[in-house]
Amino acid sequence: MTALLWCIILVCAVWLGLRQLPAGTDGHNPLPYLIALLPFAPFITFPALLLSLWLGDGVSIVAACVVAIWSCLQFLPHRRCHRSNEITDSDSLHLSNSPQASDRETIRETSLASRETHRETSEDSAETHLTDASNERLETNHTLEPLRMLTINCRYGRADEQAIIDAVQQHSISVLCLEELTSPLVQRLEQAGLEDLLPHRQIGTIADTDNGGFNAIWTSLPISCSRPSSIPDYPAAAVPSVSIEVSPSRTVTIAAAHPKSPMRGCREWSQGIIAPGSLLSPTTDPSRISAAQSAQTVDASPTARPTDHSTQDLVICGDFNANLNHPSFRRLLRYGLHDAAMGLGRGAAMTYPSWLRWPRIELDHVLHTNGLASEHVETLFIEGTDHMGLHTVLHFV
Repeated sequence: MTALLWCIILVCAVWLGLRQLPAGTDGHNPLPYLIALLPFAPFITFPALLLSLWLGDGVSIVAACVVAIWSCLQFLPHRRCHRSNEITDSDSLHLSNSPQASDRETIRETSLASRETHRETSEDSAETHLTDASNERLETNHTLEPLRMLTINCRYGRADEQAIIDAVQQHSISVLCLEELTSPLVQRLEQAGLEDLLPHRQIGTIADTDNGGFNAIWTSLPISCSRPSSIPDYPAAAVPSVSIEVSPSRTVTIAAAHPKSPMRGCREWSQGIIAPGSLLSPTTDPSRISAAQSAQTVDASPTARPTDHSTQDLVICGDFNANLNHPSFRRLLRYGLHDAAMGLGRGAAMTYPSWLRWPRIELDHVLHTNGLASEHVETLFIEGTDHMGLHTVLHFV
C-alpha cells in the first residue's frame, strides 16, 4: 500500500510539473490534454493525503501534503484580480429554441464604412497635442459605450441560429464572434434577422486549413477597416479582424481566433495559440508575419502606443482550446493581453462541454489590452453546440 501511495504522489508531482514547461514544449501528445485537466488534480492529491495520514508514514504525509497544496495553487492565478472593477454576478443563462428549417441561399456583402481622421502632427505643437489627447481621453472614457461581446463555437455549424439571435437581443450584444461556422449556418442566421441586429460583418477567408469551419465577426458598430485574414500562414481557420473607431482618437480592433485542437496536430495547436500575439507587436506588421515567426517574437513590447495622440486597443475572442495552465497560452498573454474572466477575480469561465454542469474546462476566452477592463463575464447555453457561449462586457479605461 505504501508503494502504491508513493506511485500516486510521484505521478501527481510530474503531472503538476507539466504546467512549468517552456511554451511550445506542451505541443506534444498527450500533454495538452493532461495540462487541461490540471484543475481536477486536487481530487487525486487530497485522497492521497488522506491515505498517507491513514498509513501514518511521516515522510509520505509531508510529500502528499506538499503535492496537495501545490495542486490547489493552480487556482490562484484565476482568482487574482488585476484591476479593481465592479463585479457583476455571472449566472449561466439557458436558451433553448427550435431551429428554423430553411435552405434558401442568400448572399449579402456588408459595405464597410470608410473614414479618415485628420490629425495635426507638427513637431512644434507635439507636446500640446499629447496634453489635449490625454484630456480628451479622460472626457471620452466616461461617455464611450462598453463593448458587449459574445463569442460562440458553433460546432461544425450545428448551433441553433434562433438561440444565437435571442442571445444577441437579450444581452444587447454589439460584437458577435462565431467560430466553426459553415455557409448554411451563415445563411440561416441572415434569414433569422441577424443582419438587422448587427448589420456589419467580416467573414474569415475560407480555406483547407479550416478546423471545423471558418470564423466571422458581426457588429452593430461602424467598421473603419477589416481583414478576412489578419495572420498569414496561420495553421488553423483564418483570423478575421475589424477595426472600429469608437471616438475620433480611439480605435479598437477585434479579432476572432480558433486554434486547432491538439487532436488535429499538437504543434499546430501550440503555434495557433501563440500566433495571435503578433497583432499587438509594435515592431511587427501583422500583415507580413507568419504564425511560425510570431511564435518566436513574443518578448516584443506589447503595450507601446502609436506616436500620435490616438489610442489603439485590441480584443481577441474565440475558442483557444487552452487555458491558463497551458504554457503556450500564458506565452500569448505575455504579449500584454488580459483574460476578461481573470480580470474579475471570480475564477475561470468554464465553457466545455456544454451538456455538463460539472466537470467543465476553460477553452473559450475574451482577451484584451490595457485600454479595456472587464465588468461582466458569464456563460450562456446555446442549443446545438458543445461549447457554452461566452458573454463579456468590456469598458474603456
